[in-house]
This record gives sequence, C-alpha cells and structure tokens, in this order.
Amino acid sequence: LGHSIVEPVPSLFTLSASGEVGPGGTLEGLSGLSVQNARITLKVSVPGRKKKKAVVQEGPLLITHKGISGPAALRLSAFAAREFHGLDYRTGVSVHWAPEFGSASEIEETLWGCRSTSPRRMVSSSCPLLSERDDSDGGGGKTSAIPRRLWSSLVAQARFGAELAWIDAPKKKVRKLANLVADYDMEVTGKGTFKEEFVTAGGISLKEIDTRTMESKKCRGLFFCGEVVDVDGVTGGFNFMGCWSTGYVAGNAAASLVRELEGVEQEVPS
Repeated sequence: LGHSIVEPVPSLFTLSASGEVGPGGTLEGLSGLSVQNARITLKVSVPGRKKKKAVVQEGPLLITHKGISGPAALRLSAFAAREFHGLDYRTGVSVHWAPEFGSASEIEETLWGCRSTSPRRMVSSSCPLLSERDDSDGGGGKTSAIPRRLWSSLVAQARFGAELAWIDAPKKKVRKLANLVADYDMEVTGKGTFKEEFVTAGGISLKEIDTRTMESKKCRGLFFCGEVVDVDGVTGGFNFMGCWSTGYVAGNAAASLVRELEGVEQEVPS
C-alpha cells in the first residue's frame, strides 16, 4: 500500500558478557548481585564525525549469569537498539559503578584519603564510597555504593593483595582501582537469547500516520495501532500503554468513519 517501513529491530533486551561472568572474569560468581546506581555508556562511530556518539543510561544494574540486566541495561538497549543491531550486538560498553562520586580522578582522591581516615582497614574489606541509604523502610544512614563482593573483585583486578591495608596501598594501584570503578570496560558478546526481547523498535513510519486518528495518510480507511507502528517505550509498561492507547484511538476513529460512510450511503437516492 506504499507505506514506508522503518526496519524492525529488537529492543529492551539484556546484555550478554560471557567473558566477564565466565571463568576468570571479574564478575564471575556475582550472578544476582545488584548495584543501586550505575551508569552505562555505549560509544559508536558516526559517518562524517570525528567524535563518537555516546548513548548513556543510569540506574539500577543487575549482574546475571550471562551478563548484565536491570533498568540501566534495558534502557540502554532501548535508546541504542539500532546501534546495537548495527554492531551485531558485539561491542564494548563502559560501566561507572558509582557515578555519584564523580570522575576517576575524583574517586582516586577519595580513595587515597583512606590512607589517613582508615589506614589499618584492608582495601578489599568494603567499599569506602558511601551513599545515602534509601530510608523508605525507616533505615536511613549510609551504605557502600558498590556491594562488597563486587568491590573485592575490582580490588583483585587492580592487583591488590587480599590483606593489604590502605596505609600500604601504592598510588599506582589506587589509580587503577579508581579507573575500574569509574570506567570499567565491558565487552558485550550478544543480547538476550531469541524471543527474550520485550518489544520491537520499528514499523510503519509515523510520518505516514495521522496520530490524531491513527489513520493512514496514504490509504483512507486503513488504521494502525500497537507495535506495527514505529513506536517503542523504555519499559514494558509503556509499550502496553502504547498498544492500548493507539488501539483505542484507531478503533474509535474507524467506527466514526464507518458511521460517516453509512450516513452518506443512506442519503443517496434509490
């Protein structure tokens, strides 16, 4: 019928990172662990531009037995659905495990200060980056921004000895640890397995639809709704709402058109 189709691609999917969670990986054995607030960045080359395009999302992050999931990862997959598709779901992303504490240099300064504030505490014992605890349950107080097991893995990756105290921490290793916290390179090896994706990005171009009625601008009497249209949301709930809302509008508009056409037919002399 002459409509333009925006290429459909998967959206809202988890990210596989087999090298990270597999044997010898930094995230090995951490499946089920969640970080309250992390930032994930995907950088992709853009033709004609020297600087890469950065797609950034921030929020809770979940480590799974296959890679990473949670709101931050799912939102990134939605906003960068076409970029991931173009890269065949094999690319690198950067994870900041504690974005509220600033850049790598700022985190390095905070960690270096532990030599004086907690000189005898072991580096691997707990993360000294403390966030305000969610007091919705009446708890309040502060908690480590990075869970203890993940922190221990990052400390080991920075080549700290298990029993090393902050007072003996070399400057070079503290800098390495700060970089792992603020700019952790993760190799994405794929997306969630086929049919695990939540929604599809792409479909009938919105330029060819009257969004007041969801009727085609090219073919009168043809209405579209739901995922057949090039609309996708950042969570499953938004996509359900999009289907219901566009279906409601399209259905009412189609019924009105039928009544209008029936009225015209009745007015025609026999």
